[in-house]
Amino acid sequence: MFRLLFLAAIYFSSNVASIAAKSVPAEPSGYIGGVVRNAWSKAPIRRAVVTLDTTGPRPMEAVAYSDNNGAFGFSGVPAGSYYICARFRGYGRACYGGANEPGRPIPELSLASGEARRDVLLAMLPEGSVSGTVVDGDGDPVANAQVQLLRPVYERRTLHWRPGPTTSTNDRGEYHVSFVIPGDYRVLATRAYQIATRIQPDVTNGQKQPDEVYAVQFYPGASSIDAAASLTLSAGADLKGIDFTLETVPQVIVSGKVEVPEELREAGAITVTLVPVSSAVRSEQTTSVASAPEYRFSLNTVPGKYRLVATSRGDADYRTVQTVEVGATPEDITVKLTPGAPLSGKLQLEGAGAKEAGPYRIELVSGDDIPLQGEPPSADVAADGAFEFDSVVPGIWDINVSPLPEGAYIKSMRLGQQDVLTEDMELKTGARAPLNIVLSMNGATVTGNVLEPSSAETPNASPSPKTPRHDGRVMVLLAPEGKWENVLSFYQLVASDSHGHYQFKSVTPGKYRVFAFDEMQGQEYWKPGFLTPFQGAGTALEAGEGARVQTDTTLIRRAPEGVALEGASQ
Repeated sequence: MFRLLFLAAIYFSSNVASIAAKSVPAEPSGYIGGVVRNAWSKAPIRRAVVTLDTTGPRPMEAVAYSDNNGAFGFSGVPAGSYYICARFRGYGRACYGGANEPGRPIPELSLASGEARRDVLLAMLPEGSVSGTVVDGDGDPVANAQVQLLRPVYERRTLHWRPGPTTSTNDRGEYHVSFVIPGDYRVLATRAYQIATRIQPDVTNGQKQPDEVYAVQFYPGASSIDAAASLTLSAGADLKGIDFTLETVPQVIVSGKVEVPEELREAGAITVTLVPVSSAVRSEQTTSVASAPEYRFSLNTVPGKYRLVATSRGDADYRTVQTVEVGATPEDITVKLTPGAPLSGKLQLEGAGAKEAGPYRIELVSGDDIPLQGEPPSADVAADGAFEFDSVVPGIWDINVSPLPEGAYIKSMRLGQQDVLTEDMELKTGARAPLNIVLSMNGATVTGNVLEPSSAETPNASPSPKTPRHDGRVMVLLAPEGKWENVLSFYQLVASDSHGHYQFKSVTPGKYRVFAFDEMQGQEYWKPGFLTPFQGAGTALEAGEGARVQTDTTLIRRAPEGVALEGASQ
């Protein structure tokens, strides 16, 4: 009897499941597939790791390996939007939509229910290398010298050189930097101010050997990064013969004392750093710690112009910056550490939903290269909109409001009478004017489509109609015009979807131009004058507060002809 009941239960439950399955038909699954290949030679890449990631709130990831023909595929894929990227040793990352640069937005691939996409191309750029030798003034190899590639970065529309790949020389003074992505670089070599041993065949009995150290050198033989030459590394190239002859310079000891306020004496050590005025290369920075009770410091360096920075962080921030000229003789310097000052203000909210999106927080981010101990200053916003920083040291600061709700924009930001939304906020020593911020929920929205450039089949023929683009490889830039042209926070960069559609949200009201590029390297548009050659190709628009603007723009081709840098339909 029990067995019959058990079988009946199985039949009943399976029958119910069958009925349920018939009443709610399963959504047909889709397929995403394509090929991974060398962007230059077009050769397939075997065993590349291809990842498929969802873009929704519940991430899901699948991994596939490309076969001998570079082919890969994902079956059973539900409808949705996905990121697709490939990695393989010796190549830079490649993603659908051409997001080959680190930090660049990855376009989404949208898959409908039951749709099969078999046309995804992941074109990988082969990485290159830089090699050479490092010797001293006598021609002897310098072992364990640090060789570093520096990448150009435009911050606040100013060129900076930031650290890239690094390696060390062997006992023959040889180095080889591998897996370098294509781009422009400057190269430096240094022995980190280590004592140099030079040939000195004739000495007097008891004569002290000179304290000389290896100076930092930039290729080709330059003493500063501004005088260095830029090297352009193309995909898969091997730059050889990038050689250095390190000169020696007298070592100088910069010592001194930090005058510490009485209230800070229990806060611990003070950090003292020498930062070269002419360069922000970290290899040229030297740091010491001044400890109680004397708070003395000692730094080994070479002659030059520096900013001496003394910092501490306790219940309040303290920082002093002074410029020093270091000569060939030892220096003794007294630094007086002074506290930061309070900064208070109010956040005003405009528009429906602004209050519900809180609680808000105001964050300050250093806008210069001067070192700062600890975390950046931040302050919570009270229910009435008031906020206060207990202590902020002098310097240039950028201001962030978080969270920034969807559709919201910073309408105004003033330090007293100064507009610090469009100008640098430079805080001086002493009392500060209030920082008042207005956050509006009525940001504009700009949508549109990227169109293919028109073409004529014969010189005298009329241009063919422009058609929408369909491979999702376009980077679309919204650039402000007029008085806000140099305000980087007003720029927006997005990737179009697989149908060439783009959307900008939380747009500050004003005049803009929209540009669509088939290739753009990271934040390349931060470079002054970058957009000048393309002004005629951009689409002008004006967005009012809360406006919904629809405008199309035409693709600007920049990628080398015949080189597929993007994931595209073939």
